[in-house]
Amino acid sequence: MPASFTDGDDRRRDLDTATGSPPSDVTRQALAGGWSGAWADPGRRYPAGRRARRVLDTARASVARSWDVDPAGVLFAPDRATAIWWGLTGHRADHPRLVVSAVEDLETLRTADVLAGWGAPLTTVGVSPSGAVELGELSAALAEGGPATVVVQAANIEIGTRQDLAAVRDIAAGHVLVVDQQALAGRAPLAAEWDVTYAEARMWGGPPGVTVVAVRDPGRFRPASAPTTGHASVEQTYPPVPLIAAAALALETPDPRWEATADLSDRLRGAVLRIPHSAVVGEPRVGYLTMFTFLYVAADELVDELARRGWAVSSGASCTSDTRRPHHVLVAVGASTHGSLRVSLGPDVTAGDVDAFSADLADIVTRLRSEAGAADL
Repeated sequence: MPASFTDGDDRRRDLDTATGSPPSDVTRQALAGGWSGAWADPGRRYPAGRRARRVLDTARASVARSWDVDPAGVLFAPDRATAIWWGLTGHRADHPRLVVSAVEDLETLRTADVLAGWGAPLTTVGVSPSGAVELGELSAALAEGGPATVVVQAANIEIGTRQDLAAVRDIAAGHVLVVDQQALAGRAPLAAEWDVTYAEARMWGGPPGVTVVAVRDPGRFRPASAPTTGHASVEQTYPPVPLIAAAALALETPDPRWEATADLSDRLRGAVLRIPHSAVVGEPRVGYLTMFTFLYVAADELVDELARRGWAVSSGASCTSDTRRPHHVLVAVGASTHGSLRVSLGPDVTAGDVDAFSADLADIVTRLRSEAGAADL
């Protein structure tokens, strides 16, 4: 095996695209032009500043078209944590209660806990073994008090379960619905049922450092953040215009090969489930993503052994840096936490890559079980 891979081989062996995609060719080209032509402060009146302002306004209008929202409701956050903070606090004045699902990402759950410590009433709603929000439990939670901010993922980035957002929207009528579109943005049609939504640009091959936030009613959106002189009084005063422009352009030009990853994921699941004592977690309806578990195997050993053969994957603790710690999503759905492995295919992956990975995985699982004395189980 070669000591290193070419860029193309790296992408074909990247089976962790749920963590983010490498910058697309469109992004690289846009960045090259942006740094040379839109580097200035867009708040300045001299020519370079006005040029940067035009680029920023064009990017905002582009995202507004893509996400079907007024440009005034498009905000650019510097990172996901900021976007989550905006989403959970943007309607705090008139919708102070928080209702979140048990399978939201850790950043969201930790933010909700912080706000609960500040006095915001917090309810966590359970999920079914498939990872779907328990709608009866959600209805009961919303009936308990006044207006609430309801936080739900469009699709779970760990196990691929898509939520029935139409049903959630009906139950949450009169409340604010915040929808995390991290698993879908730039890869599949976005869910339309939301009051606030967000996703990181790196998920669709855009640059890191930009998270897009969209708000249906920007006039009522007031996040609990220190006011700035940027857009809506929350954006950075000196926004990174080249990054924002590249993110918007990449969103305009999604890679059509994402559609093929659904069939490849079916092929992958068929091969992997032939390994004894393996299982799929949840109902993976996000085409590119599957969470597997393997009894009698440690997740960290699986990830490391696959990495030695050149494959990039995540364990079932991928919301944290600790592969030895069971993921809260697996616990919430009652799944086995043994040997958990999240495999998320990118648009460069081929059927041959899937077959090669499946063969390597089967070989590694067999060997690790043998070393652990579980070969005959």
